[in-house]
Formats: sequence, structure tokens, C-alpha cells
Amino acid sequence: STPTTGLASALAKKVTEAGFSEAKTGNQKTKLATTTIYIKETKKDFGLSIKEAVHTLYPSVVIGTTTPKETETDIIIIIGEH
Repeated sequence: STPTTGLASALAKKVTEAGFSEAKTGNQKTKLATTTIYIKETKKDFGLSIKEAVHTLYPSVVIGTTTPKETETDIIIIIGEH
């Protein structure tokens, strides 16, 4: 959700360094003001640790509503504009 090149790759590296599985990056059409983490309900126990990893690059990160159970992805992080 940001036009700046390289931000997603840097965040993916930070998340992987924090012990999470290799992160995949992509583009999100919807713009968010704040970096937001969406966590599948079955993985909500990882919320604090993923937030701590993301917080090092995006201090205003928030945890949003959980991802639908049907999605294959456990955690989605959308980089906000601020």
C-alpha cells in the first residue's frame, strides 16, 4: 500500500529474522494509513511476536481483524502510508 520500492522486502527479511517462515511479498491495491497485521484466528497466539518484529520498522503498526479461515495465508502484513 506504498509506492516506495524495497519496503516489503526489508519487512520480509525482518520477519524471517524474527523466526517466522519465509515471507512472500506482493502488492496491495487498497491503501491503508497505518501498517496493519491481519492474523488468522487459529494463529492469533503469534500476534505479539509478529507485532514486535514489525514494530522495529513500523512503530505505529496495529493488529487488524483476522483473516478469513479460507485463506491459505496465516498472517498478512500491509505496509501503510505512514
